[in-house]
Amino acid sequence: MKIATQLFIFYILICFNGLPVTYLRKISSGNGKVYVFEDNPVTWSMADTSCKNAGGTLAMIHSYDEHLFIKSVLDNFPMNIQKYKIGGRKDNNGHWVWNDGRPVHHKYWAPDEPNNAGQKENCLEYFLKGPGYLWNDRTCTDIGGYICQFDACIYEHPQCTNDGKCVRRRLIEDCICSLEQRNQFRCNMDCSLIHLLFAMDTSLSLDNYTEKLVDYTSRSIERLLLKGAGFRIAFLSYNYESTEHLRLGQYQTVETIKEALQNISIESTISPTFTGKALKRGIQILSDSDTYKFIVLMSDGLSTDRKDAIVEAKLFTMSPYHIIICIGVGARVDHLELIQIASRDDSGIYGPLVFPSSTQDSINMITKLTMRKDCANCNILYASDVIIMQDNTVSKNIFQYSINVATEISKRYLHTQKDVRLGRLSFDQSEFSYYSQDVGFLSLIQMISHAINSSMDIDILLSQARSQFLFTPSRRNKVVVLISEGHWSNVSRVRSEVQELGRQNVTVMIVAISENYDFTHMYEVIQDPFYVFLINDIERWSLIDIIVSQTFKMHCDYL
Repeated sequence: MKIATQLFIFYILICFNGLPVTYLRKISSGNGKVYVFEDNPVTWSMADTSCKNAGGTLAMIHSYDEHLFIKSVLDNFPMNIQKYKIGGRKDNNGHWVWNDGRPVHHKYWAPDEPNNAGQKENCLEYFLKGPGYLWNDRTCTDIGGYICQFDACIYEHPQCTNDGKCVRRRLIEDCICSLEQRNQFRCNMDCSLIHLLFAMDTSLSLDNYTEKLVDYTSRSIERLLLKGAGFRIAFLSYNYESTEHLRLGQYQTVETIKEALQNISIESTISPTFTGKALKRGIQILSDSDTYKFIVLMSDGLSTDRKDAIVEAKLFTMSPYHIIICIGVGARVDHLELIQIASRDDSGIYGPLVFPSSTQDSINMITKLTMRKDCANCNILYASDVIIMQDNTVSKNIFQYSINVATEISKRYLHTQKDVRLGRLSFDQSEFSYYSQDVGFLSLIQMISHAINSSMDIDILLSQARSQFLFTPSRRNKVVVLISEGHWSNVSRVRSEVQELGRQNVTVMIVAISENYDFTHMYEVIQDPFYVFLINDIERWSLIDIIVSQTFKMHCDYL
C-alpha cells in the first residue's frame, strides 16, 4: 500500500451534488485529503457554502506539495473552465488568510498578480494564465468553478459497525466508538464491499495456459468467498479486444461463479495484445462501486501497448483503495512490464505485487490488503535462508557484472528484511557459512573467482545447496538464487537437482545476466517460467524487488 510521504492522485467520473466532476485523492505527510473539482460556476461565497454543506471546505494550500498536486491536476487533465476558487481571501486588514484562519504563507501567484484590479479583488483562485494554472486575485462576486477539500477518511465513509466514527492514524483508517459505546460495543470496519476483477490475457503466447488461469481464478474465488467476505467478482479475457464473461456481482456464490467459469469458451488468437485497453475496460467495470477495487491481471508482460497499459495502471492505482496484482504466467514472462503495472506494498515486505500463479501468496495478499485485523489475521514468515550461486562459465566482464547483481540482491535482502541468512556457493570457496549482516557477506561476494571460464557443473552446486538445506529448520523459507547465462552441458542433471530441491520446499530462481542467455535451458530446468528473471542491465535491477519478495510466505486465518 502507499506510504505517507508520497503524493498520489487518481481520477474517475462521479456525481457530486448531482453534477459531473473530476474526483481526486491526495495523500501526503500522513494527512489524507480528497479534492473535488467542481465546474458549476458560482461566486466565492456560494462555493464556500457548497463545500461546507457537503462536509468539507474550499481547498487550502499549506505546502508546496499541495500546490503542485492541484496545479498538476489542472494542467494535465481536461478542465472545462479557466478559474477555480480556493479557500483564501483577504481579512479586514488586507492580509491573505485561509478559511481555517491561518495566514497564506506559500504564495504561487501568476505573473503580475495579485494586482487588485479595481481595488475589489479579495478572493483567491487558480487561474489559467500563460503556461498553466497559478494563483490570481478575483472579485468575490465573480463566478467560476471551485475546489472542495475533504478528509479522506470521512469522505470515503468506510463501513463502521455500531455507529463508530472513522479516524485515520498514520494513513491507516480505523473505526472508534464514542465514549458511551465503548463499554458496550466494538466499532470495527465492516469486512465487506470488495470488488474484484480478474483480467486474463488470451494472446497466442498463453495458449497453453488458459485452463491454468481459469483454474487459478476459480481457486482464488473459492478461497475468498467461502470465508464470508463480501467480494463481488467480474471476469474478462482480452487480446486485441476485451470480452466481459462475468459481470460484476452477476453471480453471488462460489458454486455459480465456478460453474460460469467452466462454461466460458476462450480461444487464443494471433493478434496484438492490448493490455492497456483491457485495463481501461476493467476500470470502467469497477467505476460504479465506492469501495476497495482490485484488478488481478494475469499476463506474460508482453503487451503491444505497454505504454498505454502502464499509464492506465498508474491512473487507477494512485488511489490507495485501488490495487492491481499481477500474476506472471506464460512460457516466457517479462517482469519489467508487470512491475510497472502492479501496485506496491510499501510496508517493506513485498514491494511490487507481482506473483506466480503457482502460489497462494497472491490470494493472501488480497486478504491482507482488504481485511481489517478484526476480520482476518495474516502472518508473514520472514525467517529465510537464501543461497546465492554464481556461474563461473562466463567471460570476465560478465562475471564482474554478475558480482554487481549478486551484491545488489544481497544488499536488498539484508537491508530491507529481517531474519534473513545469506550464503554463497561457488567452486572457488572451501567452506560454506551463512551471514545475517552485510559486512562479511558482501566481502565474500566481491571475491572474484580464479576459475572463470573453467568447466563448471551447476548440478554439483545445487546438490551442495540441497545438503545445506537439510540442516535448515522446517519453519524457515529456503531459496536458491542462481546467477547464470544458462549455457549448461548437463541440463538433465541440473533439472533433476532443481526438482529435488522443490521436493524439499526450496524455491529456485534463476537470474539471466546477459542477452546471450540460453532461455531454452533455463525454462527447461525451472518448474515455473515466472522464476526466470532477465537482469542484463541496470534498468532491469528493479526486478530484484520481485526476487526478494518471493522469498517470504504469508498465511491468513479468517476470524
